[in-house]
Amino acid sequence: MMQFLGDPAFPRWKLCVQYFLYYGVLGCVVPYWALFLVARGFDAHEVGVLVGLFGAARVFFPTLWGALADRAVQRKGMHAQDYVYRFAILFSFLGFFPLVQHWSFFITAIIVLVYGASWSGLAPLMETRCLRLLAGDMGHYGGVRLWGSVGFLVMVLASGQLFDWVPIETYLPYVMLLGLLLLFAMSLSGRADPSILEEAKADTQRFERKASSWVGLLKNKQVWTFLLTVLLMSLSHGPFYTFLAVYLENLGYSKGAIGLFWALSVVSEIIAFSWLRKATTLPRNQVLMGISVVAAMVRWCLMLIADQGVWIIAIAQCLHAATFGLMHVASLSRVHELFQGPHHSKGQGLYSSLGLAAGASGGAFWSGFSWATWGAQGTFLISALIAFMALIVLVVSGSAKAKSFSRRVRQLTPFVAKERL
Repeated sequence: MMQFLGDPAFPRWKLCVQYFLYYGVLGCVVPYWALFLVARGFDAHEVGVLVGLFGAARVFFPTLWGALADRAVQRKGMHAQDYVYRFAILFSFLGFFPLVQHWSFFITAIIVLVYGASWSGLAPLMETRCLRLLAGDMGHYGGVRLWGSVGFLVMVLASGQLFDWVPIETYLPYVMLLGLLLLFAMSLSGRADPSILEEAKADTQRFERKASSWVGLLKNKQVWTFLLTVLLMSLSHGPFYTFLAVYLENLGYSKGAIGLFWALSVVSEIIAFSWLRKATTLPRNQVLMGISVVAAMVRWCLMLIADQGVWIIAIAQCLHAATFGLMHVASLSRVHELFQGPHHSKGQGLYSSLGLAAGASGGAFWSGFSWATWGAQGTFLISALIAFMALIVLVVSGSAKAKSFSRRVRQLTPFVAKERL
């Protein structure tokens, strides 16, 4: 697998470009999606529901896309995953296309669900393919993934300036569709070196003989503890992804300035990925996740006083390096540990659906209600409390793991002593 790092036959740069385009599309939409919906006449409750519906689609469909990809790889080889990936991009384009027109809340909700069902397959498929080619090397993964952050950064700045000049409710769909077309075109070009594909197929067959059943993996307590931590962290980010732009606009910032604040968070994320790429040794996943959770608590507390000055918002955005960058890398590494071989894509889908998407959907729903009822301060206070709950889960699970290890050591001690005698 490590041929990927030095063999010029594999077009590594094409992975980087696809990450750039995928996250570039997100940079066009995520920071401004709530503003787009508000500009189309939806109120806070409806915005929360629409954002939540998109997240709800991502709860159910990533695992299905992952299962489809795993099945295709097992039957046709690793290159079959590319076809599933292209199919998901094409359906994302077709699902989003109707939004070039204005629709009622009910029709918009249906469009969002259809689009979310298609879009939800892209990230798991892309991440799984990348990790397989990198043989799970998270340091080199950071070198590829940072191009996604660069794409997000470039497009969030460009989109912020664009939407200051043209109506966001009209032009955001066209920018989104153009990005999807470019991503689809890029996915059509090039294939991996055949020898690498054969090695990947051999790895998959070897894991098929050794791996536990899918149902057996779902009974693993470590899997559910990990997913609960990710879920809580994602829930705590609900107001950030749903209402940050609205909050900053209410504080008097322009769309261009909002884009700069988002860009600051992405720059900090790029720095985190660059550090991970250069680091010779990394802390354990549990440690990285703990740092991320504590940073999230601090970040949401800072947002309580965001009206006190621009530097408060700047510090909060810089903490994105930990709350997203470190958390994402630690989580992907954990997925690679828990789900291997024929279960890798399904595991990635499970992480994306029950961890990230369920949290994003729930975060949008609860923050929409909270924002309308208790305002920004009350909502970000709840976010900090949810992050604190994630910290409790990490501490308790870490303690349980340590006790289990200690118990095994005590059980082995008498046997070790007898051997010495």
